[in-house]
Amino acid sequence: MANTSQSTGLKTQNVFLDTEVYRQYGHNLNAKVLQSFLRQIQEHVCTLHITDITQAEIERQIGELAAEVASTVNKGNKELRRWQSRLTWPGGAPKLGEDIKAEALAKAAVQSFSTALIIDWKPTRHDALRVPTKKIFDSYFRRNPPFDKNDSKEFPDAFVIAALDHWCQQRNEKMYVVTRDGAMKRAAENT
Repeated sequence: MANTSQSTGLKTQNVFLDTEVYRQYGHNLNAKVLQSFLRQIQEHVCTLHITDITQAEIERQIGELAAEVASTVNKGNKELRRWQSRLTWPGGAPKLGEDIKAEALAKAAVQSFSTALIIDWKPTRHDALRVPTKKIFDSYFRRNPPFDKNDSKEFPDAFVIAALDHWCQQRNEKMYVVTRDGAMKRAAENT
């Protein structure tokens, strides 16, 4: 197969999306921008890369959002029950929604996201947790990005970038790292 990245003006077809990209779109893989990117993947213009750390962080974020949604809905239901008990409703009281269990909502949301990601997006997965810790701590003590700022504790980002860099070096490839995180950006530029 011809390298389609050359015909599109891309330097590489390899793309890593940082967690904030997914968070920006509410972890909704059906968002227009993400669906546009998915078409690029399906047309073999781009290849998505993800790490175990990134996926775990996304799943944690989805769990936190689910807990927030459940809390909001359950609080609303509680308040509506209070209002229903003290008012006479012309035409009948509105129906109460069921309370939501945050764990069940989180489990369903994570399952839905992960299944769509694996089946539709077919990312290349990298085991960042297998990066030797010595390599990361050496970088930390030398104050290399992402540890180049005072009080920087960007260990997850350091493992992610190290895993992606290792993959690129092994294959003599390049990769786009899409992020707004300054420390991660500096670490990616440093590789």
